[in-house]
Amino acid sequence: MPSPVEWPLRQEGFTSAACNGHEPVQLLAAGDDVARTATEQTADGSGAAVAPDRPSVRIVSTNGCEVYVNCQPADAFELHVKLEIAIVRQGVKDVKALIQAGASVFDDFYLDDFAKDTGNALDLMLLHKRYELALQLLNFETPSGQEVARGCNRALAWAAREGRLPILELLVTHGANIAQQDEQKRSALLLAAMRGQGQCVNVLLGEGALELEQDGGTEVNKWALHWKLQTHLALHWKRCVWHGLNQPAVADGAIEDSREAVVTQQPDGETDSNLSCRNGLQLRLQNAIVRSGVKEVKELLKKGAPLGAMYDLDELGKQTGSVLDLAVLHKRYDLALHLSNYEDSKSVVIPATRHAVAWAARDGKDNLVQELIRLGADVAQRDEKGRSALQLAALRGRKTCAQTLLAAGAWETESQREEVSESLLHWKLDDVIPCS
Repeated sequence: MPSPVEWPLRQEGFTSAACNGHEPVQLLAAGDDVARTATEQTADGSGAAVAPDRPSVRIVSTNGCEVYVNCQPADAFELHVKLEIAIVRQGVKDVKALIQAGASVFDDFYLDDFAKDTGNALDLMLLHKRYELALQLLNFETPSGQEVARGCNRALAWAAREGRLPILELLVTHGANIAQQDEQKRSALLLAAMRGQGQCVNVLLGEGALELEQDGGTEVNKWALHWKLQTHLALHWKRCVWHGLNQPAVADGAIEDSREAVVTQQPDGETDSNLSCRNGLQLRLQNAIVRSGVKEVKELLKKGAPLGAMYDLDELGKQTGSVLDLAVLHKRYDLALHLSNYEDSKSVVIPATRHAVAWAARDGKDNLVQELIRLGADVAQRDEKGRSALQLAALRGRKTCAQTLLAAGAWETESQREEVSESLLHWKLDDVIPCS
């Protein structure tokens, strides 16, 4: 909020308070604007006429007999609210117009529902994923993008977490604090490592972020190993050795393994640079499967992205699966069909597929179920909760999928036949139930 003065008042009925040393004013219900001048006040508590050079008093919230108020210029408050709405819902044009009208990007905006976490306009933009807007603001001359960057509280951490490299680079260039943390006290470097944002990890390492980690980089290294980002950390540690800096302590000798990878070849004869390239392509392919189309996926596969690699199916890396599992998880059914038709799919992808048949059956994608079974996928595949493909199809009333699975022998491997039969009866699909 624009320079608010807030305090609690504990009185029943009308409540009075002095505002910045001026005459007291009586307050009404939450949300009311109560005008006050330096000398006048009406007896009924409604307030005197607003003087042009006086701020207004606004009741922010009430909690029983506790009232919170703030004193601020009425015009500034209105512009602040309009700017907040424009950042969240509208475009660059509206935000620019409000800034030109005098709205301040340096004011504190609430970043949560409890008014405990605040930040400037840039923080608010990153919170609501208004990345193009954030880039525009960072390139402003008036107000200075550099000043905005230096005044943000969370933006750098959130940009690193989401892999927004152009924003992160601008923030670093403008002098933003690289020790920023998110609302859960996780550093920007840790967030980037947790999400496998290799390029962002590199930028932060280059700025010395690893030396600021409270645990010496142990947690960061754990996630780097998980995402196969050892190369990024290894190169950084090698530079530390060259410059005579201390290496951070990391458990299980992971640093030694990673640093050695810089100067040696991998066991399969692949050089470190080739491994880094392949890992980068794998990450890009994962993002393309989740967010992009067939064209982007094709281009990455042509460049050598590993079709047969295992991909994470959750943020913790506990569930992994093939590209087909990943595509069906994110309901990219056409893309899954396309991937299943690749030359190496039958020999490389299908054997690694763990959930695609179950998820496709659950969602009623019979053509995909048929294709996966034709290629040799296990008809007894289960979802992440241990439910079979046939059980899921029956629960959702997917008649065609259930028939396809039964024709492929799913009944013989089904351990929950009674439940499957009950579900089919519920959907009036008793003609589908096999004769036991």
